[in-house]
Amino acid sequence: MESEKKGFDRMLPEFFIVGAPKAGTTLLYHYLKQHPEVFFPEMKEINFFSAPDILNQKLYYKTKVIKRLEDYQLLYHETGDARVRGDGSVSYLFYPDVADRIHDLIPDGRIIIMLRNPVERAYSHYLMDKRLGYVKASFEDIITQRSTHKFQDLYYQQYVEVGLYADQVQRYLDSFGEKQVQIVLFEDFIKDPLTVFQKMCLFLEISDEYEPQLEKHNVFAHPGNKLVGAIYGSDFFRKLVKLLFPESWNERIKESVLSNRKKPLLYQEVIETLWKIYVSDVTKLSTILKRDMYEYWK
Repeated sequence: MESEKKGFDRMLPEFFIVGAPKAGTTLLYHYLKQHPEVFFPEMKEINFFSAPDILNQKLYYKTKVIKRLEDYQLLYHETGDARVRGDGSVSYLFYPDVADRIHDLIPDGRIIIMLRNPVERAYSHYLMDKRLGYVKASFEDIITQRSTHKFQDLYYQQYVEVGLYADQVQRYLDSFGEKQVQIVLFEDFIKDPLTVFQKMCLFLEISDEYEPQLEKHNVFAHPGNKLVGAIYGSDFFRKLVKLLFPESWNERIKESVLSNRKKPLLYQEVIETLWKIYVSDVTKLSTILKRDMYEYWK
């Protein structure tokens, strides 16, 4: 029985990058994936532990999920010489039951939580969805709940409620304890990615001497013209590109159709509206992290 359990464990991840969305999780995923001692499946957003929530909500974008444990294990069946296996699904942070679901199956799992100024995260998430053609309503109408769009509640969830971090973080601390949870601040990561990467290596107990190929980040990409925007904003077009070309080519195609522009600025009154929503939660988060996050972000 013990040998069976060891075999079972070998086909499950040991660590998780659980979110938040638009807080540097993809960049950290790419850096760690370069490390010879780390294995990630090609499918970054696996969403196994959040599958019931995602399927129940019927999100406005087509999110892939792995529903069966057997299929989840198959993703980790052949991991080569890797010492640790990871799952980088940002939906794991928001949904209330996910921390316990992970702990029930993998109690020794290590959790990486990435947090970003919630106002900037909200707007960045909106701009990404707008670029991909998922949202037509204005950001201001969504956050003030004036929008009458059929997806208004889901938009508000994705752009506003996902940034209410305190309870989300606390759930993982309650389930796994402080030693198994690592909090990374997006702003620290962008300022000094190598130092944060090395800190994550020590947390995962792998060599911190490996240096990944660092990438530029925080460039706002947007379609160069309306026609390109309409094509790139088509879910069908993006699926076709993924189907016809390997992952490395997908990035080149994305770069060729998107141009780097200055990110559109938020009006001051919109920023103030969002901070009124977030201030009490950030105060609560400050107590959890033992750090004045309002002062750090504001």
